[in-house]
Amino acid sequence: MWRLHLTRCLALIFCSGFIGVQDAAAYPQFIAKGYTNCASCHYAPDGGAMANAYGVATQQAFLPDAIEVEFLEELRETMAKNLVTGYDDDDNAAFQWDVGLDTRLLFLMASADVGSNSDFIVIPMLIEPQLVLAYGPVTAYGSISSRKAGATRSEMTAFSRHHWLQYRVSDELSLRAGRMTQPFGIRHADHTVYTRRDLDFDKYDQTYGVQVDWNTEDWSVAAMGFAGNYLVGDPKVQERGLSATVAYQWTGRAALGLSFLGGMSELSQRLAVGVFTRAKLYGHSYVMAEFDTQFRKSVEGEASQMDMMGILRLGWYPWEWLDVYSETGLKMVPGSSELTRISTIIGTAWKILPWMEVGPYLRILHSSDGGTQFQVIDQIHIVY
Repeated sequence: MWRLHLTRCLALIFCSGFIGVQDAAAYPQFIAKGYTNCASCHYAPDGGAMANAYGVATQQAFLPDAIEVEFLEELRETMAKNLVTGYDDDDNAAFQWDVGLDTRLLFLMASADVGSNSDFIVIPMLIEPQLVLAYGPVTAYGSISSRKAGATRSEMTAFSRHHWLQYRVSDELSLRAGRMTQPFGIRHADHTVYTRRDLDFDKYDQTYGVQVDWNTEDWSVAAMGFAGNYLVGDPKVQERGLSATVAYQWTGRAALGLSFLGGMSELSQRLAVGVFTRAKLYGHSYVMAEFDTQFRKSVEGEASQMDMMGILRLGWYPWEWLDVYSETGLKMVPGSSELTRISTIIGTAWKILPWMEVGPYLRILHSSDGGTQFQVIDQIHIVY
């Protein structure tokens, strides 16, 4: 145990001298720590985006920095996060701002079959500066990242995944307009859950729209009228429609939700419904589950398809900074067994610093057309 703490202290000294930040984003598995509503810790009312003032304080409480070195103390003060509420200490409207950074690196060792040769791959999944501005009830949020573009998908271009303007009617009710992620199901990390990809909610699949968010102690409601993802792809196939999620929350214990989406483009129509739950079990153990089904039909002709997908995750926090979990995801198309896919993950998420997490895991992916793949993966997630 003393070696573990010594390693953590040395890492803290090294990384504080390199970056000097003390913030991190929360994850839906924080239900194990009693966080029922994602809006508690994030600027976005339905989760994601930069951590707000409460989220910053929470992370620092989980992993307090007790090293008393003058240089580090000055560096922490210089790099400290701004508290952006739009109001000063006297409750008067005030201009406030803060910047952030979300970086995810993926280290992958993959093989098609047991005993076959494996390849080691390093993938910079996301490097995204972020900015939040507020004055009174108005908040503006934006981010810049990069992605491959062009016919050969080899050119890197600047790209904004999220940018929106929010007006807070009250502490519980707000209205947003801009480019956002659909309010559907559990907001998992984009790169670990196939369920969200099957529903077209992958890392770059945000949409323009107007969203209403209402959060109380017992209820969380998010509803969006969306107009499509016009920064990526052909506008002729962009989807327009309505999506919403309603969840009832047992404070500090569990959340149970229902999601709906109806959309159409010039090529197809789509209807999707889903149910999900996040619940704290015994001690610091938890369960997260989601089951969704969607029906697509082409506008011209009779072609249609129904997809069913789900995910079950069981996890345990032996310490505040370590998540040990097992996660299984399933996609199936009734009547078409060759399109069935099962993904199983066994891994950990180790928060070595308030703003840095290391997440090694083993993924076993089985599909009828691709066979069974074994992937040893490690992620490094840095959030300022």
